[in-house]
Parts: sequence; C-alpha cells; structure tokens
Amino acid sequence: MSKKFEHTLAFHCGPAILGIKASNLINLSLADYPNILDEIKHLNKIFNPYYYFMVLSKKNGRILILVFQLEALKKAVLNTDSLNFSC
Repeated sequence: MSKKFEHTLAFHCGPAILGIKASNLINLSLADYPNILDEIKHLNKIFNPYYYFMVLSKKNGRILILVFQLEALKKAVLNTDSLNFSC
C-alpha cells in the first residue's frame, strides 16, 4: 500500500478503524491515487470481516469510498433513534 494512501486512511478513517464511529466516507482524486482499486482489493483481503472498504462511486476523476465495520454500521443504521429520524 502506498504511504500516501495509508496516511489518508489514517487521517480520514481513524475513527471508523478505531471503532469510535461506524463508518467514514472519503472522496479522493483518482489522479492522486492511480492504484487505488488494487489497494482497496488488497485491504479487503487483509481486513475483512473486521473492516470493509467499499467503492460507492467512481466518476469525474474521483472515487468515493465507504470505510466501515459491518456490525457497528448495522447497529447504527438499525438503531431505534436512527429509524425514527429517517421517518
């Protein structure tokens, strides 16, 4: 994994990786991270099922990645307060 991407993950996704938050979204330039898709595949091989790195969108030279812990995200989304908020 590139040091630049490693630093970006630590800086932007630290709360999700540490379990403080259920997830983090990061929006990156594909020009700045030319091997990003390979790096995401590699991260998923290493960290699944504890952490997931999901590409939500890739267009206009940008990539949107959701970094999450599945069980924590399920709890946050299915939380009664969350369900009441969305109604």
